[in-house]
Amino acid sequence: DAPFTYLDPKNPNDKSVAGLSDIRMRLGGRVLHVDDGSIFIGTEIYFPTATNAELGGNEFRVGPALIGSYQMPDWRSTTYMWVEYLTGVTGQIGGRFHGGLSADDSSTSELRVRNRFNTIWTETWWSFVESRLFVDFDKNAKTGAVLLFEGGRRLDKHWRVYLRPEVGLWGQSLPGAFDYGVEAGVRYMFYVF
Repeated sequence: DAPFTYLDPKNPNDKSVAGLSDIRMRLGGRVLHVDDGSIFIGTEIYFPTATNAELGGNEFRVGPALIGSYQMPDWRSTTYMWVEYLTGVTGQIGGRFHGGLSADDSSTSELRVRNRFNTIWTETWWSFVESRLFVDFDKNAKTGAVLLFEGGRRLDKHWRVYLRPEVGLWGQSLPGAFDYGVEAGVRYMFYVF
């Protein structure tokens, strides 16, 4: 995902921000499939591409992800739950990235739990509603949560575009939580089978 994001802060004295957020990539595979559901295991990778510190991390973030899904064919929908644990990694020598990644004392440590209800309306259009819970271990396990809606369109086999309005529920001081925002993005889907 390559998202462009607009965020409005909770504090009225703070300015809203807009720009490119961190580019996200998910790698992995389905390890279990039954008639109505499946389990995916992989890794989430966030690249520090945000044009503003409020729009993303200032470091590479990577970690394991476990995603379970359950299909509801009568509703043309699927519900998902996934858990990801992200750790910030650095590879700095004299302020320049040298390609090696290693955890460091200033790196972030965060747990994210998501619940999503996804509906495929036609061959090219979809929407979903998702709740996200954040647990920031760098701030004494402080929590935050957001609720979002995404509508999107498939352009061809690989390319997708989407629009995602979001609202913060609590913990707006944490990374990833806010008062409200809007994200628009382009998504590339890899198919290996």
